Amino acid sequence: MYKENNIPPEKKRLLKALSCSDSTWILSYYLSSIIKEKSLISQKDTATAIGGVALKPVGRYVAWNFFKSNFDLLYEKSGKEGWSWKNLVEDLTSFFNTEFYYQELEQLSESKADKSAAKFKSALTETRTKIQWLSKNYQSVVDFLEEEQFPVAELL
Repeated sequence: MYKENNIPPEKKRLLKALSCSDSTWILSYYLSSIIKEKSLISQKDTATAIGGVALKPVGRYVAWNFFKSNFDLLYEKSGKEGWSWKNLVEDLTSFFNTEFYYQELEQLSESKADKSAAKFKSALTETRTKIQWLSKNYQSVVDFLEEEQFPVAELL
């Protein structure tokens, strides 16, 4: 269906549907198919496919690890600016709110500085802001929810 379709919005919907699995191995397989030489996913749709996986709770870590492991190949495939790196990095890092992920992002940014410095600057700033907000407000939010008898333990 995807390959035969020539309508960009419909292709985008199909790519997002492909990322809806709850199985990490299926999502991993889907992502690995993107970088194959004869991939069914077109080069210009690579970021949409990866971002679709990254925006699903079960796919966040799968997509991030795939991106880190295949950064150079993805960079080459994108034609440097062939698709929106900014949007992809936003999708991949939207759930980052811990020092661990900040360090991973910073390390990737530094190790690929020749290719990525500007692409990761905004994500690093956003992640740092989330960490600071959580540090300042986490306990207040938990206390409020407990006062309202919200089942906080189920969320943590």
